[in-house]
Amino acid sequence: FRSADPQYLKLYTDEVAAFEDRLRRRAKEKRDAALAEYEAEEKASTLYEKRIAAAPGGLDPQEVYESLPAEMRAAFDSQDVSKLQEVALTMDREVFAYHFQRCIESGLWVPNANAEEGEHAEEVQEEADTAAAAEKS
Repeated sequence: FRSADPQYLKLYTDEVAAFEDRLRRRAKEKRDAALAEYEAEEKASTLYEKRIAAAPGGLDPQEVYESLPAEMRAAFDSQDVSKLQEVALTMDREVFAYHFQRCIESGLWVPNANAEEGEHAEEVQEEADTAAAAEKS
C-alpha cells in the first residue's frame, strides 16, 4: 500500500473522504428527521391532552365526533337543533342516548347552554352596574 502510486493513493484517500462526508450527511438527515418526527408527536400529544383537559367528562371531542353515526354527525355539522331532534326520533333510543351522553361528556354538546349564557350575561350586567355605582360614589 505504501509503495502504491501516489496518484492512486490520492484517489483512494479522496474516495474515503467523500464516503465519510456522505455518511455524515446521511446521519445528520436521519437525526433531523427523527427530531422533526418527535416534535410532531409531542405537538400532537399536547393538542390531544389540551382537548381532553377542556372536555368536561374527559373524552376527546374529536374522537367522539368521529365515532358518531353519520346522521348525528350531519346534525352537529349543521348546528341545527331540530335536525338533532329528528335524529333522536328516528334512531334507536339506546344508541342515540349512548352517543348523546358521550357528546355531553366531551363538550360537543352543552346542556342548557342558552340558560347558562343568559345567566352569564346577567352576571356581567350586574358587575357592570356595580362598577358604575361605585364610580358615582
